[in-house]
Amino acid sequence: MSLASWDVVSDREKAHAKSKSEVDKLQAEDQKFQHTLGQHTAALDDISLKVNNLVKKKGDSDEKLRSLTVVSSEMAKYKEMTPQQLMKQLGATNKALGKFEHVNKKAIDQSWFALSMLCLMVMLMVVMIMLQFMSSVDAQKEETMRQTLERVVPAPSFRKSSVELYEAYKLVVINFGGASKVPRSAIEPP
Repeated sequence: MSLASWDVVSDREKAHAKSKSEVDKLQAEDQKFQHTLGQHTAALDDISLKVNNLVKKKGDSDEKLRSLTVVSSEMAKYKEMTPQQLMKQLGATNKALGKFEHVNKKAIDQSWFALSMLCLMVMLMVVMIMLQFMSSVDAQKEETMRQTLERVVPAPSFRKSSVELYEAYKLVVINFGGASKVPRSAIEPP
């Protein structure tokens, strides 16, 4: 095998080593992004849990507000009371309602709905950003791998290169009586 062939083999080995380091770099970057994605997912889970807790509290508050209305079955109980008893009951009820004086049911419903929508929009935006980021990293990785493969083994010269490599193998290992752990079928040209 000529010196030029050895130079080609050496150049290809260098290109392969460079490509391997690029792949390692991309894999490290991918792991970093996966870690960041895990952190964002955990934050998203925390937000979701908080939203669910707030929605539960809202439901409890709504139920308490709805229970304040007079039920027809309780009306008979109030009709049997004396005016003094009714005034006493009314005072206790007003005192209990005093806690909710500043609350407007419609405002509560609107604020909870707006808060829920805002949280859902934030979660959707985070998911969209993560998907877009993952897509761009995958595209970049695929492009780098394609470019690396084209540099290492150009398509038209693949057969010629494999024949040259086989000839070099034959010259070094077979003709000089060397031993190889690589099976002959693995290195013979296609």
